[in-house]
Amino acid sequence: MRKNMTSKISILSVVLLSAAALLLGGCGNIVSQSTPTEFYRLLEADNSQISPVKSELPDGLQVGIGPITIPGYVDRPQIVTSGTGGRLIVDDFNHWAEPVQENIERIMVANMSSLLSQKQVFHYPANFHPDPSSLQIAVEITNMIRDENGQVYLSARWNVKRMLDNRLLARDAVKYQSVQNDKDFSDYSLALSALFGKLSVAIVTSINSVSK
Repeated sequence: MRKNMTSKISILSVVLLSAAALLLGGCGNIVSQSTPTEFYRLLEADNSQISPVKSELPDGLQVGIGPITIPGYVDRPQIVTSGTGGRLIVDDFNHWAEPVQENIERIMVANMSSLLSQKQVFHYPANFHPDPSSLQIAVEITNMIRDENGQVYLSARWNVKRMLDNRLLARDAVKYQSVQNDKDFSDYSLALSALFGKLSVAIVTSINSVSK
């Protein structure tokens, strides 16, 4: 009887020790996952990043920027980079500080306002009725990524329409890549911001071509 009881106690001890080991292992995983998340945002371009473009628009002409669409793989809080063979890497500890589409819309309006006039540029759709002579710029971001070597890519196409009759006035597209490879996500956000500055210049040039 005592032998059976001793055997049961031994088995129970093994079970308890195994459970304790699993619990401690679980705690170790929790600790390893406590790495703080870093947050980044895109910034409007400064004067050194935007090549001067002479505005040829009439002072009274307004320009609505939007809608701006982005690839589905970018539309998430986590920052996505590309690996080899079309693989995408979703980073759980490096996030955009806000919905990236809203961030892009805001910096594009800010960039265009610097190149044209603060009074001429607005978000589209707007919370007011734009003048019928206004222009609408619809932008599609077709690629926005950093590769495994730190090279940053931005591709976009856009339409320039007249709001009065929805007439297409111009259509264009560009592809950019960063001059130098970035080292971390802070460099990535700055490099991408600079490329959006170049995109803003290209769009203003396109607008000028239809206003002549």
